[in-house]
Amino acid sequence: MKDICPGTTSSDPEYFYEFNNELYFRANNGANGYELWKTDGTSAGTIQVKDILPGSDGGLQSMAFEVVWQKNGYFYFIARNGSLLDRELWKSDGTASGTQLVKDICPGTTSSDPEYFYEFNTELYFRANNGANGYELWKTDGTTTGTIQVKDILPGSDGGLQSMAFEVVWQKNGYFYFIARNGSLLDRELWKSDGTVSGTQLVKDICPGTTSSDPEYFYEFNNELYFRANNGANGYELWKTDGTISGTNQVKDILPGSDGGLSSMALSIYFTYNGSFYFQAHTSTLGDREIWKSDGTANGTVLVQDIYSGANSSNPESFIMLPNDYIIFLAQDATNGKELWSFYLPGVTSVNEIPNNEFALYPNPIVSGGLINIKSNQSWKSDLVVNLFTVAGEIIHSRRIQNLNGNLETSFQIPELPSGVYILETILADKVRKTSRIIVLNK
Repeated sequence: MKDICPGTTSSDPEYFYEFNNELYFRANNGANGYELWKTDGTSAGTIQVKDILPGSDGGLQSMAFEVVWQKNGYFYFIARNGSLLDRELWKSDGTASGTQLVKDICPGTTSSDPEYFYEFNTELYFRANNGANGYELWKTDGTTTGTIQVKDILPGSDGGLQSMAFEVVWQKNGYFYFIARNGSLLDRELWKSDGTVSGTQLVKDICPGTTSSDPEYFYEFNNELYFRANNGANGYELWKTDGTISGTNQVKDILPGSDGGLSSMALSIYFTYNGSFYFQAHTSTLGDREIWKSDGTANGTVLVQDIYSGANSSNPESFIMLPNDYIIFLAQDATNGKELWSFYLPGVTSVNEIPNNEFALYPNPIVSGGLINIKSNQSWKSDLVVNLFTVAGEIIHSRRIQNLNGNLETSFQIPELPSGVYILETILADKVRKTSRIIVLNK
Protein backbone atom coordinates (compact mmCIF):
# COMPACT_ATOMS: atom_id res chain seq x y z
CA MET A 1 0.00 0.00 0.00
CA LYS A 2 2.76 2.44 1.01
CA ASP A 3 6.44 2.10 1.87
CA ILE A 4 6.38 4.38 4.92
CA CYS A 5 10.11 3.93 5.55
CA PRO A 6 11.71 3.67 2.09
CA GLY A 7 14.59 1.24 1.68
CA THR A 8 15.32 -1.88 3.67
CA THR A 9 14.42 -0.46 7.09
CA SER A 10 11.06 -1.24 8.63
CA SER A 11 8.47 1.35 9.60
CA ASP A 12 7.12 -1.14 12.17
CA PRO A 13 3.43 -0.20 11.89
CA GLU A 14 1.54 -1.42 15.01
CA TYR A 15 -1.11 -0.59 17.65
CA PHE A 16 -4.05 -0.15 15.26
CA TYR A 17 -7.26 1.76 16.02
CA GLU A 18 -10.17 2.51 13.68
CA PHE A 19 -11.67 5.99 13.88
CA ASN A 20 -14.02 7.73 11.42
CA ASN A 21 -13.53 5.04 8.79
CA GLU A 22 -9.73 5.33 8.83
CA LEU A 23 -7.05 3.24 10.51
CA TYR A 24 -4.68 4.91 12.98
CA PHE A 25 -1.40 3.40 14.09
CA ARG A 26 2.17 4.03 15.23
CA ALA A 27 4.95 3.98 12.60
CA ASN A 28 8.47 5.24 11.94
CA ASN A 29 9.33 6.83 8.59
CA GLY A 30 13.05 6.84 9.41
CA ALA A 31 13.19 10.61 9.96
CA ASN A 32 10.62 11.56 12.61
CA GLY A 33 10.81 8.52 14.86
CA TYR A 34 7.63 6.74 15.95
CA GLU A 35 4.67 9.05 15.34
CA LEU A 36 0.92 8.86 14.79
CA TRP A 37 -0.10 7.74 11.27
CA LYS A 38 -3.38 6.97 9.54
CA THR A 39 -4.59 5.35 6.34
CA ASP A 40 -7.79 5.17 4.29
CA GLY A 41 -6.39 2.16 2.45
CA THR A 42 -4.72 4.08 -0.37
CA SER A 43 -1.12 5.13 -0.81
CA ALA A 44 -2.08 8.81 -1.02
CA GLY A 45 -4.29 8.49 2.03
CA THR A 46 -1.55 6.94 4.19
CA ILE A 47 0.02 9.88 6.01
CA GLN A 48 1.66 10.95 9.23
CA VAL A 49 -1.04 12.76 11.21
CA LYS A 50 1.37 15.03 13.08
CA ASP A 51 5.01 15.26 14.12
CA ILE A 52 4.11 15.35 17.82
CA LEU A 53 7.71 15.41 19.11
CA PRO A 54 9.88 17.04 16.44
CA GLY A 55 13.21 15.34 15.86
CA SER A 56 14.32 11.78 15.34
CA ASP A 57 12.79 10.36 18.51
CA GLY A 58 9.03 10.75 17.93
CA GLY A 59 5.98 11.38 20.05
CA LEU A 60 5.23 7.66 20.35
CA GLN A 61 8.84 6.53 20.78
CA SER A 62 9.31 3.51 23.08
CA MET A 63 5.63 3.35 23.95
CA ALA A 64 2.38 1.95 22.66
CA PHE A 65 -0.27 3.97 20.86
CA GLU A 66 -3.39 3.25 22.92
CA VAL A 67 -6.67 5.14 22.72
CA VAL A 68 -8.01 5.70 26.24
CA TRP A 69 -11.20 7.64 25.45
CA GLN A 70 -13.32 8.91 22.58
CA LYS A 71 -15.60 11.94 22.87
CA ASN A 72 -17.02 14.71 20.67
CA GLY A 73 -15.09 13.77 17.53
CA TYR A 74 -11.75 13.22 19.25
CA PHE A 75 -9.85 10.22 20.50
CA TYR A 76 -7.48 10.54 23.46
CA PHE A 77 -4.09 8.92 23.90
CA ILE A 78 -0.72 9.35 25.64
CA ALA A 79 2.26 10.80 23.77
CA ARG A 80 5.69 12.31 24.44
CA ASN A 81 5.48 16.05 24.98
CA GLY A 82 8.67 18.08 24.65
CA SER A 83 11.03 15.25 25.59
CA LEU A 84 11.20 11.47 25.78
CA LEU A 85 10.69 11.73 29.54
CA ASP A 86 7.46 13.72 29.30
CA ARG A 87 4.30 11.63 28.85
CA GLU A 88 1.07 13.65 28.72
CA LEU A 89 -2.54 13.33 27.55
CA TRP A 90 -3.20 14.23 23.89
CA LYS A 91 -6.26 14.19 21.64
CA SER A 92 -6.79 14.01 17.89
CA ASP A 93 -9.60 14.40 15.36
CA GLY A 94 -7.35 12.98 12.64
CA THR A 95 -5.96 16.33 11.40
CA ALA A 96 -2.63 17.94 12.21
CA SER A 97 -4.28 21.03 13.73
CA GLY A 98 -6.75 18.90 15.64
CA THR A 99 -4.01 16.75 17.20
CA GLN A 100 -3.31 18.64 20.40
CA LEU A 101 -1.91 18.38 23.89
CA VAL A 102 -4.91 18.38 26.25
CA LYS A 103 -2.93 19.86 29.14
CA ASP A 104 0.68 19.89 30.30
CA ILE A 105 -0.19 18.58 33.76
CA CYS A 106 3.45 18.47 34.87
CA PRO A 107 5.04 21.52 33.17
CA GLY A 108 8.56 21.17 31.81
CA THR A 109 10.23 17.98 30.65
CA THR A 110 9.00 15.75 33.49
CA SER A 111 6.09 13.37 32.88
CA SER A 112 2.73 13.47 34.64
CA ASP A 113 2.29 9.79 33.69
CA PRO A 114 -1.50 9.83 33.21
CA GLU A 115 -2.87 6.28 33.47
CA TYR A 116 -5.71 4.06 34.79
CA PHE A 117 -8.58 5.74 32.94
CA TYR A 118 -12.26 5.56 33.87
CA GLU A 119 -15.22 7.37 32.31
CA PHE A 120 -17.80 8.76 34.70
CA ASN A 121 -20.58 11.29 33.97
CA THR A 122 -19.12 12.12 30.52
CA GLU A 123 -15.70 12.96 31.96
CA LEU A 124 -12.48 10.95 32.04
CA TYR A 125 -10.87 10.20 35.41
CA PHE A 126 -7.29 9.06 35.82
CA ARG A 127 -4.17 9.07 37.98
CA ALA A 128 -1.51 11.74 37.30
CA ASN A 129 1.37 13.60 38.96
CA ASN A 130 1.68 17.37 38.58
CA GLY A 131 5.16 17.38 40.15
CA ALA A 132 3.99 18.95 43.40
CA ASN A 133 1.21 16.76 44.89
CA GLY A 134 2.39 13.34 43.81
CA TYR A 135 0.00 10.93 42.11
CA GLU A 136 -3.55 12.11 42.71
CA LEU A 137 -7.00 11.80 41.13
CA TRP A 138 -7.51 13.93 38.01
CA LYS A 139 -10.30 14.37 35.49
CA THR A 140 -10.85 15.97 32.08
CA ASP A 141 -13.77 17.00 29.91
CA GLY A 142 -11.40 17.18 26.93
CA THR A 143 -10.45 20.84 27.34
CA THR A 144 -7.41 22.44 28.94
CA THR A 145 -9.44 24.34 31.53
CA GLY A 146 -11.56 21.27 32.24
CA THR A 147 -8.52 19.14 33.03
CA ILE A 148 -8.06 19.45 36.79
CA GLN A 149 -6.92 17.63 39.89
CA VAL A 150 -10.11 16.46 41.61
CA LYS A 151 -8.67 16.52 45.12
CA ASP A 152 -5.35 16.45 46.95
CA ILE A 153 -6.29 13.27 48.81
CA LEU A 154 -2.96 12.87 50.63
CA PRO A 155 -1.43 16.34 51.04
CA GLY A 156 2.29 16.53 50.38
CA SER A 157 4.57 15.28 47.64
CA ASP A 158 3.58 11.61 47.85
CA GLY A 159 -0.07 11.63 46.75
CA GLY A 160 -3.21 9.65 47.51
CA LEU A 161 -2.62 7.30 44.56
CA GLN A 162 1.15 6.99 44.97
CA SER A 163 2.59 3.59 44.04
CA MET A 164 -0.83 2.12 43.33
CA ALA A 165 -3.39 1.86 40.55
CA PHE A 166 -6.53 3.95 40.30
CA GLU A 167 -9.22 1.31 39.92
CA VAL A 168 -12.95 1.87 40.35
CA VAL A 169 -14.45 -0.99 42.35
CA TRP A 170 -18.09 0.15 42.48
CA GLN A 171 -20.48 2.81 41.24
CA LYS A 172 -23.64 3.76 43.13
CA ASN A 173 -25.90 6.78 43.64
CA GLY A 174 -23.72 9.24 41.75
CA TYR A 175 -20.41 8.12 43.26
CA PHE A 176 -17.61 5.83 42.16
CA TYR A 177 -15.55 3.94 44.75
CA PHE A 178 -11.80 3.34 44.74
CA ILE A 179 -8.83 2.72 47.03
CA ALA A 180 -6.52 5.58 48.02
CA ARG A 181 -3.87 6.43 50.60
CA ASN A 182 -5.35 7.92 53.74
CA GLY A 183 -3.04 9.83 56.08
CA SER A 184 0.14 8.01 55.06
CA LEU A 185 1.61 5.89 52.29
CA LEU A 186 1.00 2.81 54.44
CA ASP A 187 -2.72 3.47 54.92
CA ARG A 188 -4.95 2.19 52.10
CA GLU A 189 -8.69 2.74 52.65
CA LEU A 190 -11.95 2.88 50.67
CA TRP A 191 -12.83 6.28 49.14
CA LYS A 192 -15.65 7.58 46.97
CA SER A 193 -16.03 10.52 44.59
CA ASP A 194 -18.74 12.34 42.66
CA GLY A 195 -16.10 14.34 40.77
CA THR A 196 -16.04 17.34 43.13
CA VAL A 197 -13.59 18.26 45.88
CA SER A 198 -16.22 18.07 48.63
CA GLY A 199 -17.72 14.91 47.18
CA THR A 200 -14.40 13.03 47.19
CA GLN A 201 -14.43 11.47 50.64
CA LEU A 202 -13.08 8.67 52.76
CA VAL A 203 -15.91 6.15 53.16
CA LYS A 204 -14.63 4.88 56.52
CA ASP A 205 -11.28 4.58 58.27
CA ILE A 206 -11.67 0.85 58.90
CA CYS A 207 -8.24 0.55 60.51
CA PRO A 208 -7.80 3.85 62.40
CA GLY A 209 -4.38 5.47 62.42
CA THR A 210 -1.68 5.12 59.78
CA THR A 211 -2.07 1.36 59.26
CA SER A 212 -3.95 0.08 56.21
CA SER A 213 -7.15 -1.96 56.27
CA ASP A 214 -6.24 -3.16 52.74
CA PRO A 215 -9.80 -3.45 51.39
CA GLU A 216 -9.83 -5.75 48.35
CA TYR A 217 -11.68 -8.52 46.47
CA PHE A 218 -14.92 -6.60 45.88
CA TYR A 219 -18.31 -8.16 45.15
CA GLU A 220 -21.69 -6.44 44.77
CA PHE A 221 -24.61 -8.23 46.38
CA ASN A 222 -28.10 -6.93 47.21
CA ASN A 223 -27.11 -3.34 46.42
CA GLU A 224 -24.15 -3.39 48.82
CA LEU A 225 -20.43 -3.90 48.28
CA TYR A 226 -18.70 -6.81 50.02
CA PHE A 227 -14.95 -7.09 50.45
CA ARG A 228 -12.09 -8.33 52.60
CA ALA A 229 -10.56 -5.89 55.10
CA ASN A 230 -8.53 -5.79 58.33
CA ASN A 231 -9.57 -3.47 61.15
CA GLY A 232 -6.33 -4.12 63.04
CA ALA A 233 -7.98 -6.28 65.70
CA ASN A 234 -9.84 -9.15 63.98
CA GLY A 235 -7.53 -9.80 61.05
CA TYR A 236 -8.92 -10.04 57.52
CA GLU A 237 -12.67 -10.61 57.73
CA LEU A 238 -15.77 -10.11 55.60
CA TRP A 239 -16.93 -6.46 55.38
CA LYS A 240 -19.67 -4.63 53.51
CA THR A 241 -20.69 -1.06 52.73
CA ASP A 242 -23.74 0.78 51.43
CA GLY A 243 -21.54 3.83 50.80
CA THR A 244 -22.02 5.49 54.19
CA ILE A 245 -19.88 5.50 57.33
CA SER A 246 -22.59 3.90 59.46
CA GLY A 247 -23.32 1.36 56.72
CA THR A 248 -19.70 0.18 56.46
CA ASN A 249 -19.33 -2.72 58.88
CA GLN A 250 -17.68 -6.06 59.49
CA VAL A 251 -20.29 -8.66 58.62
CA LYS A 252 -19.00 -11.28 61.05
CA ASP A 253 -15.86 -12.25 62.94
CA ILE A 254 -15.67 -15.62 61.20
CA LEU A 255 -12.41 -16.77 62.84
CA PRO A 256 -12.16 -15.03 66.23
CA GLY A 257 -8.72 -13.70 67.09
CA SER A 258 -6.14 -11.65 65.26
CA ASP A 259 -5.81 -13.98 62.26
CA GLY A 260 -9.21 -13.57 60.62
CA GLY A 261 -11.46 -15.80 58.56
CA LEU A 262 -10.14 -14.43 55.27
CA SER A 263 -6.45 -14.07 56.16
CA SER A 264 -3.98 -15.33 53.55
CA MET A 265 -6.78 -15.90 51.04
CA ALA A 266 -9.01 -14.00 48.64
CA LEU A 267 -12.71 -13.41 49.10
CA SER A 268 -13.79 -15.71 46.28
CA ILE A 269 -17.55 -15.82 45.71
CA TYR A 270 -18.46 -19.17 44.18
CA PHE A 271 -22.14 -18.50 43.43
CA THR A 272 -25.31 -16.93 44.81
CA TYR A 273 -28.52 -18.74 45.61
CA ASN A 274 -31.80 -17.77 47.29
CA GLY A 275 -30.55 -14.60 49.00
CA SER A 276 -27.10 -15.80 50.01
CA PHE A 277 -23.66 -15.96 48.45
CA TYR A 278 -21.27 -18.86 48.99
CA PHE A 279 -17.57 -18.40 49.63
CA GLN A 280 -14.56 -19.99 51.30
CA ALA A 281 -13.24 -19.01 54.73
CA HIS A 282 -11.05 -20.30 57.54
CA THR A 283 -13.17 -22.19 60.05
CA SER A 284 -11.10 -23.22 63.09
CA THR A 285 -7.51 -22.33 62.12
CA LEU A 286 -5.72 -20.68 59.22
CA GLY A 287 -5.20 -24.15 57.77
CA ASP A 288 -8.91 -25.02 57.78
CA ARG A 289 -10.73 -23.74 54.68
CA GLU A 290 -14.39 -24.71 54.25
CA ILE A 291 -17.55 -23.49 52.49
CA TRP A 292 -19.49 -20.65 54.10
CA LYS A 293 -22.54 -18.70 53.04
CA SER A 294 -23.81 -15.22 53.92
CA ASP A 295 -26.98 -13.19 53.48
CA GLY A 296 -25.14 -10.06 54.67
CA THR A 297 -26.02 -10.44 58.36
CA ALA A 298 -23.93 -11.87 61.18
CA ASN A 299 -26.52 -14.54 61.98
CA GLY A 300 -26.88 -15.39 58.30
CA THR A 301 -23.14 -15.87 57.80
CA VAL A 302 -22.66 -19.55 58.62
CA LEU A 303 -20.51 -22.54 57.90
CA VAL A 304 -22.26 -24.72 55.33
CA GLN A 305 -20.42 -27.92 56.21
CA ASP A 306 -17.17 -28.90 57.88
CA ILE A 307 -16.30 -31.47 55.23
CA TYR A 308 -12.84 -32.22 56.64
CA SER A 309 -13.51 -32.08 60.37
CA GLY A 310 -11.00 -30.61 62.76
CA ALA A 311 -8.23 -28.22 61.78
CA ASN A 312 -7.81 -29.63 58.27
CA SER A 313 -8.99 -28.02 55.04
CA SER A 314 -11.37 -29.66 52.57
CA ASN A 315 -10.09 -27.31 49.82
CA PRO A 316 -13.45 -27.04 48.00
CA GLU A 317 -13.15 -26.06 44.34
CA SER A 318 -14.58 -26.38 40.82
CA PHE A 319 -18.21 -25.55 41.61
CA ILE A 320 -20.92 -26.29 39.04
CA MET A 321 -24.58 -25.43 39.60
CA LEU A 322 -27.02 -27.85 38.03
CA PRO A 323 -30.52 -27.00 36.75
CA ASN A 324 -32.11 -29.09 39.51
CA ASP A 325 -30.78 -26.86 42.33
CA TYR A 326 -27.84 -29.10 43.09
CA ILE A 327 -24.29 -27.84 43.32
CA ILE A 328 -21.43 -30.23 42.66
CA PHE A 329 -17.78 -29.59 43.48
CA LEU A 330 -14.51 -31.22 44.45
CA ALA A 331 -13.45 -31.51 48.09
CA GLN A 332 -11.46 -33.80 50.32
CA ASP A 333 -12.10 -35.38 53.72
CA ALA A 334 -10.10 -37.60 56.05
CA THR A 335 -11.39 -40.86 54.59
CA ASN A 336 -11.75 -40.52 50.84
CA GLY A 337 -9.27 -37.88 49.73
CA LYS A 338 -10.45 -35.56 46.98
CA GLU A 339 -13.79 -36.66 45.57
CA LEU A 340 -16.94 -35.27 43.97
CA TRP A 341 -19.41 -33.73 46.45
CA SER A 342 -22.89 -32.31 46.05
CA PHE A 343 -25.40 -30.19 47.97
CA TYR A 344 -29.11 -29.81 47.38
CA LEU A 345 -29.25 -26.06 47.78
CA PRO A 346 -32.87 -25.61 48.98
CA GLY A 347 -31.98 -27.74 52.00
CA VAL A 348 -28.70 -26.01 52.83
CA THR A 349 -28.79 -24.16 56.12
CA SER A 350 -25.90 -25.38 58.19
CA VAL A 351 -25.35 -28.88 56.83
CA ASN A 352 -23.97 -31.74 58.91
CA GLU A 353 -22.37 -34.89 57.58
CA ILE A 354 -23.39 -38.27 58.98
CA PRO A 355 -20.23 -39.68 60.64
CA ASN A 356 -18.78 -42.78 58.98
CA ASN A 357 -19.14 -44.84 62.15
CA GLU A 358 -22.88 -44.12 62.23
CA PHE A 359 -23.63 -44.96 58.61
CA ALA A 360 -23.28 -48.05 56.43
CA LEU A 361 -23.83 -48.48 52.69
CA TYR A 362 -23.51 -52.01 51.23
CA PRO A 363 -22.81 -53.89 49.06
CA ASN A 364 -20.29 -51.72 47.20
CA PRO A 365 -19.52 -52.57 44.38
CA ILE A 366 -23.09 -53.46 43.47
CA VAL A 367 -24.57 -55.23 40.46
CA SER A 368 -26.58 -53.06 38.08
CA GLY A 369 -30.28 -53.26 39.00
CA GLY A 370 -29.52 -54.62 42.47
CA LEU A 371 -30.45 -53.43 45.96
CA ILE A 372 -28.10 -51.31 48.01
CA ASN A 373 -28.64 -51.28 51.78
CA ILE A 374 -28.56 -48.09 53.82
CA LYS A 375 -28.16 -48.36 57.57
CA SER A 376 -27.50 -46.00 60.48
CA ASN A 377 -27.40 -46.79 64.18
CA GLN A 378 -28.82 -43.35 65.02
CA SER A 379 -32.51 -42.87 65.71
CA TRP A 380 -34.24 -40.68 63.12
CA LYS A 381 -37.71 -39.17 62.95
CA SER A 382 -37.79 -37.73 59.46
CA ASP A 383 -38.01 -38.54 55.76
CA LEU A 384 -35.03 -39.97 53.91
CA VAL A 385 -34.19 -38.73 50.41
CA VAL A 386 -31.85 -40.81 48.25
CA ASN A 387 -30.36 -39.28 45.07
CA LEU A 388 -28.23 -41.06 42.50
CA PHE A 389 -25.89 -39.00 40.26
CA THR A 390 -23.38 -39.56 37.52
CA VAL A 391 -19.89 -38.28 38.33
CA ALA A 392 -20.68 -35.33 36.03
CA GLY A 393 -23.49 -34.32 38.39
CA GLU A 394 -26.48 -35.46 36.31
CA ILE A 395 -29.21 -36.86 38.53
CA ILE A 396 -30.31 -40.35 37.49
CA HIS A 397 -32.83 -41.35 40.10
CA SER A 398 -34.36 -39.96 43.29
CA ARG A 399 -36.52 -41.55 45.96
CA ARG A 400 -38.10 -40.27 49.19
CA ILE A 401 -38.74 -42.74 52.03
CA GLN A 402 -41.26 -41.21 54.39
CA ASN A 403 -41.82 -41.23 58.12
CA LEU A 404 -38.69 -42.85 59.49
CA ASN A 405 -39.16 -43.60 63.18
CA GLY A 406 -36.17 -45.29 64.75
CA ASN A 407 -32.85 -46.57 63.46
CA LEU A 408 -32.32 -46.15 59.74
CA GLU A 409 -32.37 -49.45 57.86
CA THR A 410 -33.70 -49.52 54.32
CA SER A 411 -32.72 -50.40 50.77
CA PHE A 412 -32.56 -48.57 47.45
CA GLN A 413 -32.78 -50.25 44.07
CA ILE A 414 -30.12 -49.21 41.62
CA PRO A 415 -31.52 -48.77 38.09
CA GLU A 416 -30.11 -50.74 35.19
CA LEU A 417 -26.90 -48.78 34.52
CA PRO A 418 -23.68 -49.20 32.57
CA SER A 419 -20.68 -50.23 34.62
CA GLY A 420 -18.93 -47.30 36.24
CA VAL A 421 -18.62 -44.98 39.22
CA TYR A 422 -21.69 -43.11 40.52
CA ILE A 423 -22.53 -40.80 43.42
CA LEU A 424 -25.20 -41.76 45.97
CA GLU A 425 -26.44 -38.99 48.25
CA THR A 426 -28.64 -39.59 51.27
CA ILE A 427 -30.41 -36.67 52.97
CA LEU A 428 -32.09 -36.83 56.37
CA ALA A 429 -34.25 -34.00 57.75
CA ASP A 430 -33.28 -31.93 54.66
CA LYS A 431 -29.87 -31.04 56.08
CA VAL A 432 -28.06 -34.10 57.44
CA ARG A 433 -26.50 -35.98 54.59
CA LYS A 434 -23.96 -38.46 53.36
CA THR A 435 -22.38 -38.48 49.91
CA SER A 436 -20.77 -41.74 48.85
CA ARG A 437 -19.09 -43.08 45.75
CA ILE A 438 -20.46 -46.42 44.55
CA ILE A 439 -19.24 -48.75 41.84
CA VAL A 440 -21.86 -50.38 39.59
CA LEU A 441 -21.01 -53.60 37.74
CA ASN A 442 -22.87 -55.24 34.88
CA LYS A 443 -24.49 -58.61 35.56
